[in-house]
Amino acid sequence: MSSSSHYGCHYCYARATHPYLGLNAGEDFATRIMVKTNMPDVLERELARPGWRRERVAIGTATDAYQPCEGRYQVTRRCLEALRDAHTPVSIVTKSTLVLRDLDLLKQLAVLPGTQVNFTITTLDLTLWRLIEPGTPPPAQRLAVMRRLTDAGVACSVFIAPILPGLTDSEQSIASVAAAAREHGATVFWQAPCVWRRWSKSITSVSWRSRFPNCSPATSEAILAWRLRASTGGGSRSASPGSEGGTALRRTTRSCGTKGMPCRRCLRPDQVVVLGS
Repeated sequence: MSSSSHYGCHYCYARATHPYLGLNAGEDFATRIMVKTNMPDVLERELARPGWRRERVAIGTATDAYQPCEGRYQVTRRCLEALRDAHTPVSIVTKSTLVLRDLDLLKQLAVLPGTQVNFTITTLDLTLWRLIEPGTPPPAQRLAVMRRLTDAGVACSVFIAPILPGLTDSEQSIASVAAAAREHGATVFWQAPCVWRRWSKSITSVSWRSRFPNCSPATSEAILAWRLRASTGGGSRSASPGSEGGTALRRTTRSCGTKGMPCRRCLRPDQVVVLGS
């Protein structure tokens, strides 16, 4: 596990953590990877505490626990071993195909006490994928790995996150990801808007202008207005992707035969759907 990401996704909100280490949130975030090599030992001690109630542990909610350096250090694998031995359920968020390496542990956790792997898939458009997620495995590879996990009995879901206004918020874009998720065995489909911090906002703005010089004025204006609301609206650090994205998601859930789920903490009911068979 680390506090930075080789993937270098331009929209990543975790970039905000790097300046605390005396590094910048731009190039340093993707090239100066800080690996927490003692994480498994610390986790074992925490799990051994008498008061531990075996609550679900979330892995990969900031930076990806299966980015390339995991192949060398195996920090995540050792953490999974500790969680298995402590009979503690786990939830993993990843864009990586390396998660397949730990299929043996995930199968053991799936039996008892429980595990779920959540794959982030922002778009199926390969041109757009290369621009916004330059270091990640292609979406098709992630879907293929998810199918192998679900075939082995490991529960999986898909996050379409973040939804980017003017790029991935169309009904067609959302529907294509939802359909692919269902076809590859996902049982749950999640969505979330983009979260902007001061560092990620400025980095993404520069990247956006340089990579999409032909973006229409109307789209550019909508994006900038949405960002302004996200960063200044009453101190909020997140914002809805807009009515177009919300409407597209509702239409997609209906066309895919999905149904709403109850709100889970900060998630609205329309942000989580169960994929039909």
